[in-house]
Amino acid sequence: EAIGRAIAVYLQRKKRHNRMVVGADGRLTSRGFAHALIDGLTSSGVEVIDIGRAPTGLTYYGLFTLPVDGGVQITGSHNPKEYNGAKLCKAGAAPVGADTGLADIRRLIERGPSRADGQGAIRELNVLESYAEHCRGFIDADALRPLKVVITNMAEDEAHALEVSNHPDPAFGTRQLLLTREVWIESEDFM
Repeated sequence: EAIGRAIAVYLQRKKRHNRMVVGADGRLTSRGFAHALIDGLTSSGVEVIDIGRAPTGLTYYGLFTLPVDGGVQITGSHNPKEYNGAKLCKAGAAPVGADTGLADIRRLIERGPSRADGQGAIRELNVLESYAEHCRGFIDADALRPLKVVITNMAEDEAHALEVSNHPDPAFGTRQLLLTREVWIESEDFM
């Protein structure tokens, strides 16, 4: 919570609009870390758009497409599974580093409990479908045939379903593509 409160105080001092997107990777500690961060942010007046379990790229997508001033991705990145941390960004996914606010936030945390004015709110939002649509915009399915892709980005106990088109003609309908720890995708999945 202290990290969330410090971010909120920092934003208030900078006269930001105080709206953040928060995503958390699939590590076992990430959702708990995210909930504590969100509690600190909202108890200090920040509006939070919680996109739930998300790889870093999905949170970056939110930073570009949602009406936010910044965001936090809870992730241990490339480190071993027992580590976790937070990537703090400004709108547009610009990283927050020591010279651009991180040192100030650290000092606020070290100084002890502080709270910005106001009570924020949480809005849960699923951006996976719009992100997938955005990514499909970069793909020319006809140029990729035949294609096989393996995706391994989710936790072992996680699964999502994505609605995909059966054919370029919408009359052919859609189907569910199950995304789990390891997904094998054939070229037909990109129609």
